[in-house]
Amino acid sequence: MIPRRTIRIGTFAGIPLGIHPLWIVILGLFTWSLAVGWYPPRVDGIATWAAWALGLLSALLLFASIVAHEYGHAIVARRRGIEVEEIDLWLLGGVARMRGAARRPQDELAYASAGPAVTLVVAAACGLLLLALPAHGLPALRALVAYEALVNAALLVFNMLPAFPLDGGRVMRALIWRATGDPLRATRTAAAVGRGFGFFFIAFGMLGAFSGAPGGLWLAVIGFFLLGAAGAEALHAEAEELFHDVPARDLMSTPALCIAADSSVAQAVRDVMVLHPHPAFPVVDGERVIGMLASGRVERLPAAEREALLVRELTDFDPALLVTADANVAGLLDVPSFARVMRAAVVDAAGRPLGVLSITDVQRALVAHRRLAAAGPQVPRPRV
Repeated sequence: MIPRRTIRIGTFAGIPLGIHPLWIVILGLFTWSLAVGWYPPRVDGIATWAAWALGLLSALLLFASIVAHEYGHAIVARRRGIEVEEIDLWLLGGVARMRGAARRPQDELAYASAGPAVTLVVAAACGLLLLALPAHGLPALRALVAYEALVNAALLVFNMLPAFPLDGGRVMRALIWRATGDPLRATRTAAAVGRGFGFFFIAFGMLGAFSGAPGGLWLAVIGFFLLGAAGAEALHAEAEELFHDVPARDLMSTPALCIAADSSVAQAVRDVMVLHPHPAFPVVDGERVIGMLASGRVERLPAAEREALLVRELTDFDPALLVTADANVAGLLDVPSFARVMRAAVVDAAGRPLGVLSITDVQRALVAHRRLAAAGPQVPRPRV
């Protein structure tokens, strides 16, 4: 549910920061809303250019506080032994992408609480600054500080709702996990609550929109996000539990349908991609796999440019997308690039292709296991 194609803008505390292109649109919408609806009523006679400048500054400060919130999560998670891939700003705020998951409930409780703690500090600091400012005079500064205090307080309340995978939902999951000792049960319970909030937000938001409050559409969008994200988290937890000791060879599809690195993109489309609609293909240089070619990247390329480009020019060379036959399936599910590309090449010691492991292979094995589990209590781990 969360977009993964971001533009990296820097690295802070050793953690990359990226923005999704849609974030620019959201920044513009926030700036416009503040310039038109927030500052003019609070600052008498404010010039249009000043209102827009303050609107942009306020929006940037808001997103800076969101980045600080996510770095709170990320830094504590890293101290607890969880690798942090990057932090992204996107349509609905920010997200810290982590490779792996907490192994103890106290670890998840710590990093889930860290982000809201940062937001609480920001909101409290803005509130205290607002109280320290003179009641009369400096209206523009008072309006700016008041906005930051208000919006951070609202973000804190929203994030602490027990709607998994929001922070409050993760805190709830950690507490259930600590009480029961069962992380899968905790995830299923938290995800069910998260989906309940999702349905409520969708219904309430759509009702508001049809009643003349267009802002209700945002609430509905958040509801759809919660529905999808909670379901995905529950599915991921179930897959990790089931496949924690299953090697890639047991789930991979064979043979691996590969594309030559030195063929043209147009030739790859004609000979392979239109006949086999997979999300990605292993790319070989001779007999050795060197990376993966994502179909989406080819689809975004104008047809006129495909004949002149070689496949290797569009290849994703991320080594995480090349795994050995003994690689742990559950571990691969935690790799962000695998979640993005949805496939990985399974190779031998010399780099030659043995097969392809895809999200579809994992989902198929999961469905088969569920059906067998419904037929009897003793179900072995999947082997295909």
